[in-house]
Amino acid sequence: MSMMMAGCGAGTGKNPHPEDLLAQIVPYWVSITYTLNGQKEELMPPYLVTQAIFADAATGTCTGNTMEVVFSGGYNPEKVFNLVMTGVDATSSFSGGSFSFTACMSPGVAAAITITAYDKDGKAIRSPLTVSVAAMTATKTLGYGHPRYPNTGFEVVAAGKQTTNGTVVMTNIAAKKTTSTGNTGYTMDTGFVMGVVHE
Repeated sequence: MSMMMAGCGAGTGKNPHPEDLLAQIVPYWVSITYTLNGQKEELMPPYLVTQAIFADAATGTCTGNTMEVVFSGGYNPEKVFNLVMTGVDATSSFSGGSFSFTACMSPGVAAAITITAYDKDGKAIRSPLTVSVAAMTATKTLGYGHPRYPNTGFEVVAAGKQTTNGTVVMTNIAAKKTTSTGNTGYTMDTGFVMGVVHE
């Protein structure tokens, strides 16, 4: 029979493998935020290989068909003196150890985002932050959100002249243009042709 005895003492106080200082200087993710159906959505890390972002167009500082996506995180302001994002055009904001990059992305665009930190000498700190995003818009059903959805219906407001061809009477109901009350620059034309067969 053999016995093994182990003991521990106060030690020398010298760690042959001191803590990697990288953890103190590498920035970190906090969230990716955007607006969907008028509500703020927040994606928290860890992130998937590709994050699909379904967002509303013309949100935040973005106009037209683009959607605002905000990439946020933290960093050590004593060690990091600059942060640069590549992959999309974005405006940056740094304050008290927090950063945010605000981008306007078009639907259908995929981007590999990289945020690189730089030290006081302008040297890039290894291990940049990376995430891949695909900006999408959610498909909307006409009338969604209406109190009577899905049976919202349409109101016909004008009719054109009738055309008779034998026993078939065709009535052209004039197209009506409706301007969007949300995103500007969008219109919807609706029109109907009704055929009546006399027996």
